[in-house]
Amino acid sequence: MINMEPKLPNSDLKQTILSRIEAEHVSPRPAWFFSSMECLVWTLWFLTAMIGAIAVAVSLSAMMYRQYSFFEITHGSLFWFLLEVLPYVWLLVFVFMALFAVYNIRHTKHGYRYPLWQILASSLALSLSGGLGLHLVGAGFTMDEHLGANLSMYESQGKRELKMWQVPQDGRMVGFLLVDETAAGSSIITSFTDVDDIIWQINTSELNQDEKNLLITGKRVRLIGHIPEPGQSLFYICGVFPWVYEKHYSAAELKEFKSIMQERMYRFKLHEVSTLESTTSSHCVNAPLIKEMQNKNPKYR
Repeated sequence: MINMEPKLPNSDLKQTILSRIEAEHVSPRPAWFFSSMECLVWTLWFLTAMIGAIAVAVSLSAMMYRQYSFFEITHGSLFWFLLEVLPYVWLLVFVFMALFAVYNIRHTKHGYRYPLWQILASSLALSLSGGLGLHLVGAGFTMDEHLGANLSMYESQGKRELKMWQVPQDGRMVGFLLVDETAAGSSIITSFTDVDDIIWQINTSELNQDEKNLLITGKRVRLIGHIPEPGQSLFYICGVFPWVYEKHYSAAELKEFKSIMQERMYRFKLHEVSTLESTTSSHCVNAPLIKEMQNKNPKYR
């Protein structure tokens, strides 16, 4: 179909454009404005990549600590353990920041020239490399613990560990010894306070000397054991383990902590209780937590 509408003369077109510019108050912007906007977009891209790096660092720290967690004590299986402790929030932050970084680059002066995969790869590379570097110096752990200490709504890995371990009725407790006058050979130690400020009497007759020494330091520790009678404040200790969320530890140190915990549990295998007076007199061999853990994992039977 042929368009029969008459075209405006050049003078009329020019006048129409000028009239519209005048009516809409259009004015030219200086070159520095566009340069500033370009710098702003690149700055936003860099910041999103750095936030992504922090998310990677926190996630790596959490996964490293969880790799050496003693999940057999707190969960029925590794699957349910990981389902609870993986840092989903930080993983989502990382994904969002990567996408936002791509969006920012797309809005730079020459961003349209780069293919999407190349922009995404560069953003991911910066976040991953930066996150690995931050993780190696302990920044991921520090950030996680700092947010946990200052934001009540944020659940750090330390808070999650505390929630999983502070269950005295299930044989798990976190706390510290208030006094350091305890005799190494004493079987009853008073004034052990858990994180809920409840004072317990604890029986240490089945601990080795290293565990007693760790307890006497007064540092926060994790205990596994048994309450013989519901409602009592007496706790038979079967194991004392350090609290690993007061500072950043290396993978080698965490591996050593887990190895010590595993060796302690092997001691309560039914065919390795010769060091105890008898199977029937040992609260630990017959403790529900030990029995449950042996049922979960055949290597502890």
